[in-house]
Amino acid sequence: MEELRLIVDELNKAPFSKGLTLVTLDEKAPAELLQIVVDVLAEMDPNQKKDVRHSDRDDVVYAIVDFVTMLNYKPALDNKAALHQQFLNGDRSTVHALLHWLLRPQAMPEFKTRAYLARFLRRLEIPQQFFTNDPNDPLQTLSKELRALQDQFINVHRQVSKLPPAGASTVASTATRSGTAPMTTAALTKAIEQMESEKVKLEASLARIQTKIGSEAQYQNVDFKGVFEATSQLRKLQEQQSQLQRSLQEQTQLLNQAQVKYDMTHRRWRDMHERESAGKAVGPADIIERLKSENDGMVLRRNKVLFEVGEQQKKLKDLERVLSTERYTEDHVVAIENELRDVRREIDLLKVTKENIFQKTDDQLRVFRNQATAVENRRKAIVAEVAETEKEAVELQREVHDLDAQLGIQGNRPRTQADIKKYMAELQAKTTTYKTLKHRLQEGRTELGVLVRTEEILRSRDDNLSDLIQNLEAEKGIAGYELTQGRIEQVSLAKSDIDADKGATLETMSQVVNQLMAEIKNKKHELAPMIQDLKERRGAFQEVETAYMEKKRVWDNVAVGLENDRSKLEYELDDNSTGFSREESQFHLLNSLILIEESKLARLTREKAMLKDGKEGVLLGKFSSYKHMLECGIRDREQQSRNLRKQQKDMQTDHGDNVRQRQSFAILRALLHAKLQAWQAAPEERTEHNFLKIQQSDQAPPGTPVHPTA
Repeated sequence: MEELRLIVDELNKAPFSKGLTLVTLDEKAPAELLQIVVDVLAEMDPNQKKDVRHSDRDDVVYAIVDFVTMLNYKPALDNKAALHQQFLNGDRSTVHALLHWLLRPQAMPEFKTRAYLARFLRRLEIPQQFFTNDPNDPLQTLSKELRALQDQFINVHRQVSKLPPAGASTVASTATRSGTAPMTTAALTKAIEQMESEKVKLEASLARIQTKIGSEAQYQNVDFKGVFEATSQLRKLQEQQSQLQRSLQEQTQLLNQAQVKYDMTHRRWRDMHERESAGKAVGPADIIERLKSENDGMVLRRNKVLFEVGEQQKKLKDLERVLSTERYTEDHVVAIENELRDVRREIDLLKVTKENIFQKTDDQLRVFRNQATAVENRRKAIVAEVAETEKEAVELQREVHDLDAQLGIQGNRPRTQADIKKYMAELQAKTTTYKTLKHRLQEGRTELGVLVRTEEILRSRDDNLSDLIQNLEAEKGIAGYELTQGRIEQVSLAKSDIDADKGATLETMSQVVNQLMAEIKNKKHELAPMIQDLKERRGAFQEVETAYMEKKRVWDNVAVGLENDRSKLEYELDDNSTGFSREESQFHLLNSLILIEESKLARLTREKAMLKDGKEGVLLGKFSSYKHMLECGIRDREQQSRNLRKQQKDMQTDHGDNVRQRQSFAILRALLHAKLQAWQAAPEERTEHNFLKIQQSDQAPPGTPVHPTA
């Protein structure tokens, strides 16, 4: 229980802030527990961060076991495979033990250091069969270089770890302020050089201020001790003010969060109150369902906000990186060109690797396709055989039904041999009973004939026999006996006729049965070869069906394996395609940048050559350099601008006169148009006489009569 309390307390602290309790931790699913372990490991090494829901669980467990083994974790299980299986099964005790070991107090810095060092000092276990006795073997050479670099890293790390605490704290604070990962040796060296340069600048500034204070008279009577105390007090007050502002912001944020929670709780209470007032009962299940939906919405919003914050942080880091980069010089251009050549070389190698991978994949897929084609052909052949056998079985069943219809003359034929035997036994028993009753009937008929003959003799002897019999019946108290006896004899005769008919029917039935038995025997003899053939075909069908099921099972297994291989190959192909597309886009981007830089470099080289040679009229036939061409263009545009401004000023000055002149021309045009219309409307005034008359009238003084001329 104490271990669980420690796990919950540490997970609720920063930077995890899980907000767990013992109950919620116990309710976590195995996948959620693995996600918690991955989050803890990601705090030690960011490369361990992954989403368990969208990753292969086996790969996640393998990465966890490998990482904690690197951290020198000693589990209760000595076997690494057993530990892997426990994590894969989601064993809570194993996960809790690992979390307790990882979340021990003051253990996180040590684990971070181990994870940082393991990236560079981890030994690569290379099987011995890959090594050769050749001293120039590239694998041995690379292995020796790796070990030498690791030894060099160990020495540098030891030297850095021996730095003074102040310098280390300064470097650590610098790294913390910048929000970067643990600094490398080059970064530490650069930071130390920067701090030393800042120290030199501060010492120079301090010496300059002291010299100024000592040389000027206005600073002689200043109490620097009081000024220092006042400035220290001011700095403390400013720090306190900034701290109070941060506290105010935090309290305001907490107040806003509390207000939001209060509004949500009040809204839920109002909804429940409205439901109760409307007569709708609100049960615990409804409340829990609503809380679950709200919780899901909060989780979605939180994930969205975290994603947006991460994107903004990435953009901020990119902008900081861009701002921190220096301007490109000629050395930088040379370095970028070298890097570009290396990238091109890597791209060529990646292309060759991709072609090899595609070739191997095509070869493997070709083998699998051939196997699948062969299996599919065999399956189709077996399916055709099964279909043909089923068709034959249906035809045989149809023939059997036809034979059954032919044999069913009266009623349905007994379906089994036992039914036939039972039916025959019943017929034999009925035949025996019929013969016995027939014998008795024959004896009764003989006796009846004797009695009838005796009665006839007696009647012939005494005519008054009927009267005598009636008197005797009256004396004995059995009057009407003879009449009743006569009726009984008539009934007996009718019964004897019915029995005779029944006997005839039974004899007919017996004959029919005998005929049926004979026909059944004949049909049995006729059907015996067909039944035997049917039995053989049934056995063959069962054998074919067994072979088909076996081959179908094999085919299903092969199909499942091929499907898994195909899915795996498709995944690898998608991964390789994604990587190839990424590298190709990077290649095109770098190629475009190269073209741009090459064009700039060519322009600079050409202009440099033109300036060096002093040739005139190189560009456009009259410019010696791009600078000269641009300066001339600027001067031409400025002269053109001045001319346009002058034209604009002249137009503004003459605008009024031009408008009035245009109005006068418009009036003149209207008058001419009116005269033209008037002249066209009066044809009699178009003659020469009238024209002269009009002219004389125009020349004569007023009041003088006008006479026409010849």
